[in-house]
Amino acid sequence: MKVFLTGAHSSGKTTLAKILADLLGWQMLPEVARDVLKTHGLTYPLPDYLVNLIQSEIARRQVEILRTSKPDYVSDRFLDCFAYWIVHGDQNLDNRFSLGWASISCLVKSDFFADAKIFVLPPRKELLVTDEIRCVADWETCLRLDAVNKAVLAAFNLRWHEVTALSVEDRVKEVLSVCGIKT
Repeated sequence: MKVFLTGAHSSGKTTLAKILADLLGWQMLPEVARDVLKTHGLTYPLPDYLVNLIQSEIARRQVEILRTSKPDYVSDRFLDCFAYWIVHGDQNLDNRFSLGWASISCLVKSDFFADAKIFVLPPRKELLVTDEIRCVADWETCLRLDAVNKAVLAAFNLRWHEVTALSVEDRVKEVLSVCGIKT
């Protein structure tokens, strides 16, 4: 089974992914954005002239991790890399398609997501932090990313479950229940 956690920053994806992967003994697929930014010596917000280049690299690398990983994993990211690209990037859809959308479209059209469970974690204001990658942590941007992320999922006709639990313990129980996993 593939479990995808998606959402804006400040939603608790990484914390939940680590706990689920440990609990289930599954691989945790990391987000690649931090590695890409560190490799290039960059932080958010990106300079306008680099947004498409960096976001397309993030999208391609995230999709490649999905394609090459063995089954039974928890992914700390999903299509949220595309939501970030929409919010922060070039508004020219042709550019985005040629730079990365095509790769995810191929996965969506295949049976890749047949055993997938997608969970949207809404942003939580109390989790909003500025860190070594995100120099400006902005609540309005979190809300916008959350809305765009859901629109991207809908555009690809993917079904998801929005996590409503607030505590980490209850979130774990909710995800396991939706997946039909008993521990």
